[in-house]
Parts: sequence; C-alpha cells; structure tokens
Amino acid sequence: MAIVLTERRVVGSPRSHWFATVKIALGPFGSIDAYHVPFPLPLVTLLWKVQTIVTANALTISDKPLVELIHSVQSAEFMSTWSNSWRHFSAGNIICDYTSSPGAADRTVKGSFTSDVDCAGVKSNVIYASRMQILFAALAWHIQWPHEALDIQFICALNANACVDDLTNTLLWATAVTGNDGDMTLQSAVQDVVVTAGNVSMIQFEAKSRQLLLLTLFGSKSIAYTGWMLLYEWVVGVREVVAFAGDANVEWQVMSEYTTP
Repeated sequence: MAIVLTERRVVGSPRSHWFATVKIALGPFGSIDAYHVPFPLPLVTLLWKVQTIVTANALTISDKPLVELIHSVQSAEFMSTWSNSWRHFSAGNIICDYTSSPGAADRTVKGSFTSDVDCAGVKSNVIYASRMQILFAALAWHIQWPHEALDIQFICALNANACVDDLTNTLLWATAVTGNDGDMTLQSAVQDVVVTAGNVSMIQFEAKSRQLLLLTLFGSKSIAYTGWMLLYEWVVGVREVVAFAGDANVEWQVMSEYTTP
C-alpha cells in the first residue's frame, strides 16, 4: 500500500496549523481507500439509488432523467469485483519517485500519464493511478472543505512539478464542463455526480460473463463517463483496474476485467 500524503499551509485559511489536506491511500493500481478519503452520506444514498435502478433495469421508474441516460444498461450486478491484474497497465498512468541515475541528487516525483518517458530513469515507489481516480479524490476533498480553494498541489508529493502540471491541466479540462468556480457546494457536487452516474449507459456487458469489454470515452466527457465507476469503488471499497490510452480531447479507452466474487 502506497500512501500519498502532502501537508501544506493554506494561506488565509482559518486552520493556522499544518494539516493533511488529503490522505489518498492508493493500492497497487490506484484504488482509492475510503478510510482515508471520507465520503458524505448523500453520495452513499445516491450510489444505492442509482445502483438499484441499474440492477433492476427499471426503465419505467419515475426518475426519468436518470433512466433516459442508463436505458441501454443490461440488468446485471454493477461493479461487483474487479481484478487487479498488472497486465492491464501499459505505458503511462504512473507517478514515480524519480532519479536520473542511482544515487543522483535530482530525486523528485513525476507524473507520466501518456507515456513512461518522464519516469524513464531510476524509479521507485511507482504508483499506477489514472488521472480520473486522482481527480475524483480531489472532488472528495472539495466536498469536505467546499469553501477552500481547490488546489491540485495537495494531490502530488512536495516539489512534484510535473505531477502538478499534468493534473492541473487535466483538472482545468475536466471542470470546464461542470463550471467549477472553486466554491462547489455539496448540493452542486451531488448534482454533478448525478450526471456522472447517468453516463453508465456507455458501459456494455458481455451477456454471458458480464465482463466489461470496452468503454470508449471522448476527452470532453471523460470525467462524467468514469466518475460513476470511481464513486462505486470509493463507497464500497471494491477494486477496479483502469487503463487509459490517449489524452484530453482525444479518444480514450478504459478496460476492466470482471471477476466473480
């Protein structure tokens, strides 16, 4: 278990002491540990509400907006248990503790989300983490402290400039759709997640094994298409494997392997 923990002082914050803005417990494949990122009860309620709709495939339910979005979902147990096979990960989607050569003084933490080039030197403590998982942790933090400026720095280790740059750009791209102005309230956060949850219509299950075959995403909506997967994992603590190919505003592919409990 790799723990990414950054402490920083928030200028102007009523908290005058150093504190951990986020504790993200990342498993070997970037899973969010709910014990370290607390989730609000309204999101739990929302999760089970939509879960019921999905599993029942209840197209006649009165909650029409959600139903219209999830109408193509097969009746199946949604996001039960996912394998954590390393073979689903190829180049990219890693954060590494980097030095250019053994014993070198240029130790830093780098993010590499489209290729391994930034982590091509001597690396240790490699964390396989999709940008969407990390960004969803940012949403969790922002729900906990809605009136504090959302700064992507808290996600990365100290002095991890490449990580900060990558995630800042991705955050700006992802929040452009939601219009996050840095003062997201719980109500608007839940509303955004409702939209996110509705996009499970993009998921296709193979009828016999219920394996998630392929989810094709497009950058402008990727945060919505993947958010529900992450919300489910966040709340119930299951693990899922996510591998991305491409970058913002291009086609993304997410592959996960279903494993019967």
